Amino acid sequence: MSVVHFGKTVTELRRRKMWQQERVVDNLASYFPVIHRLEKGAFLPRDEVVHEILNALESPIDEFVCAHIETQDMRTSLLCADLTHALGIGNLDEAIEIYAQIVSIEGVTSQPIAKQFLLSQKARMMELVEEPDDRVLSIVKEAIGITYENLTNESPGWDVLVFDEPELFHTLARVSARQGNVATAIQILTDTKNGLLRQPTGERERDRRISPILLTLTNCQLMAHAYEDAHDTCELGFHISATRGAGQDAPEFILRKAQALQGLGRLAECAPLLKMAYAGFLILGQGAHANNATDMYQDLFGEKFNAYGMETLNIPQIMRQNYARGSVPQCSHVGEMIHILRKEAGLSLAELSQGICSIANLGKLENKRISRHMHYVEPLLERLGRDALLYCNFFLRADDFEARELRDLIDLLMTHHKYDEAAKRLEELKKYKAYGSRANLQFVLRAEATLAEAFGKASPEDVHGMLLHALHVTWPDFDESKISQQPLTIDETVLINHMAIHYIQQGELKRASKILEALAGNLDRRYVDERLKASVHGAVMLNLSACYGRMERRLEALEVIDEAEKFARSRGRCSSLPSLYSNKAFNLFRLGHKEQSLATYALAYYTALMFSDYGRDQTLFFIRKRVKEFLDVDFD
Repeated sequence: MSVVHFGKTVTELRRRKMWQQERVVDNLASYFPVIHRLEKGAFLPRDEVVHEILNALESPIDEFVCAHIETQDMRTSLLCADLTHALGIGNLDEAIEIYAQIVSIEGVTSQPIAKQFLLSQKARMMELVEEPDDRVLSIVKEAIGITYENLTNESPGWDVLVFDEPELFHTLARVSARQGNVATAIQILTDTKNGLLRQPTGERERDRRISPILLTLTNCQLMAHAYEDAHDTCELGFHISATRGAGQDAPEFILRKAQALQGLGRLAECAPLLKMAYAGFLILGQGAHANNATDMYQDLFGEKFNAYGMETLNIPQIMRQNYARGSVPQCSHVGEMIHILRKEAGLSLAELSQGICSIANLGKLENKRISRHMHYVEPLLERLGRDALLYCNFFLRADDFEARELRDLIDLLMTHHKYDEAAKRLEELKKYKAYGSRANLQFVLRAEATLAEAFGKASPEDVHGMLLHALHVTWPDFDESKISQQPLTIDETVLINHMAIHYIQQGELKRASKILEALAGNLDRRYVDERLKASVHGAVMLNLSACYGRMERRLEALEVIDEAEKFARSRGRCSSLPSLYSNKAFNLFRLGHKEQSLATYALAYYTALMFSDYGRDQTLFFIRKRVKEFLDVDFD
């Protein structure tokens, strides 16, 4: 599901059908003359009108962003997500089992959008078992024809793409490439990429779908010797992976970039990229891919690069796992779901709503008497350990959509240590009225504390006071002894984690360790949707291991790191691993394992080097400093 700019959605869907605004009005059952204002994002109509407008555009409300089965409960939708992931990682046996579960659900195959989704997945399964391309092509064209009325050739052109169309055109491109029509495949993939970028949705959903398409596009461009284009596609793909995908496909894009540079004759630039790709694959437990990087290096330069013992590290080979999710109650509305989960958690209306919304509004939401709004539904679900975007789309006015994208950008900029730009954007965000109270205000206050510390404009004590002030917005009677049992939002978790860092820096290690232990336990117990947990898990575990290290509890520190790295590696979260491995190397050195420490430092260093423009510059600095001081080695 996704965050959706509703006005732009109506515009794009109307233009795709080549309709004027008057045609939309004519197709509505009720009189609604202000389509022009709606398309500008000036207002958001009532839920029933949203339904009516999208139905008039033949785009059911829960369908137009991503695969989801109409008229079915949320559990069915999550089965679809599981099927997509299983096919994405090539786990055919699991995919076949899930597919069978879905088609056995009564009424599923009679729904057109559901049928398109299932045909799309069937075509992918046929590819994996290497069925003839003409049979795959027949399935793909049948599926595209369900929703795409104006396809005059094999490529979608400049149309925005909805439903399962991006995945279907991706499959069509792969078939074209296998049949030797590489130029056609490149055109299809380029148009599909542009069609996704035109989606008026939040970047998380869009970027999740675009990364695999960019990898295939890069491969086709390399096949066509279009090396400049391949280089540019790799740059875009890596940026998306590093910012939105936790580095999931980063080593692949780095390796392809090296291949593009080889084609351009820029061999000197290939050497550092191949070392990074090698380390990135290795740290993710993808040894065979890592060997591809070393083989390419030897082919180009006639020798192996100095891996500083990285090849001796016993990193298990792991198949990428999907993020686990909590069980979903039988319900048809997110308010009903919140009610059921709140009761299961033993929380009162007051406890769940504190600092987020009024008790009255939470009661109305649970009883379907008010519309869901992202400003309070998202933090409510976070306190229940749920990722809101797994369960519903959020249709927003232009200002709310812009503010949400701005908030996400600020969060990314701070994570990547781009504080000047973050500060500038924060001033823009503060102009939006919705960010002056409750959970939204807490984000603003958290950002102000982070920036004050980064710019050195506040003492450690003042920064601590700012963090506590931000936390009090939603937890007025904050009590460290209650962290383990308190239902926490992501922002509350980040604030508490930041406070623990303050105590570590002030030498209050016992206090910091208790806070972090409680926080880690809370994450494991409450955040049943692992994508939500993943956004903060690495940082909490890193700080806990650092705290244990300073307390000379080295073996415990290594246990914490091992747990965190297994979680990150199995979910492909490459960008979170360098800091963990740097900390691991330091503890290994202190325990007297110098050779293993050097190899682990090298793995951390060359993986972090990939993300040097994305907040890993400090990690690189500390690794270089410690390796020189402890082991008298200079990494190139």
